[in-house]
Amino acid sequence: MLFQTKFLNVVDYFGIRLYLPPFINWVATDKDGTITGYATKPIVNEQTGCFSIVADSLEFYTTSGYIPLIRLDILQGDWRESCLSIKQLLWKKNHDLFKERSEV
Repeated sequence: MLFQTKFLNVVDYFGIRLYLPPFINWVATDKDGTITGYATKPIVNEQTGCFSIVADSLEFYTTSGYIPLIRLDILQGDWRESCLSIKQLLWKKNHDLFKERSEV
């Protein structure tokens, strides 16, 4: 994490800095390179080559939220492994900053 406010989480996702609203809890890249932020954890849809939200009801679907962010060709590995939680990204950045400080 580069910084966090009540309005934005700023994270490093595979070398790209993303500015995300706080309701986005997951980020994933589809097979075509589209990076999307999700409020709930998406699942892999092999048929479409995209991540999808599974909704039990219309209310859940409308409150689950997602934002297509950008389309890039950044992934070196399997697109199905690209789904990361914002908590993971924030923890990693904070851990890396702590590691840098302790080495000084």
